[in-house]
Amino acid sequence: MRLQELGNIEKWQQTLCNLISFMLRHGMPIEELELTYLYEENRQPRNAEKALLVVLNACAKVTKKVSEIKWHSCENFGVWIYRLRGQRLDYISKIFYLNYLIYLNLQNCILIHQYFYTASLLGANLEEADVRGTILEGKDLKNLNTDTDSSTV
Repeated sequence: MRLQELGNIEKWQQTLCNLISFMLRHGMPIEELELTYLYEENRQPRNAEKALLVVLNACAKVTKKVSEIKWHSCENFGVWIYRLRGQRLDYISKIFYLNYLIYLNLQNCILIHQYFYTASLLGANLEEADVRGTILEGKDLKNLNTDTDSSTV
């Protein structure tokens, strides 16, 4: 990414935001894949969604600009991240994609009782986000833009 022109990376970042927004509204287009098992019908789109998040993170790391994903409802991000996480097998497992949440605009998102242990939320905008009961013991919480009452964190 660092070898590319900043203008191109900014365009890619916006395109990825649009793709994620589209995916959240319509689901992943997997009808062309001839999957015969429900497990694969769930696993492959989930892996593709995680990949979108990782590439978006790579762009944001270079541009240092907040990713403006259109959340179609205030619970959209929380539901998506919860679905990507799946069932934890223990209390201390590190969930790799939580390292890729930098520079996300999560303003007004409902994140009640989310698990962001070891998450990297560098530069994320959590202004007016509902984070009651959320574990925000992330490794990288600096430059976090919050305007929430500390009693809700």
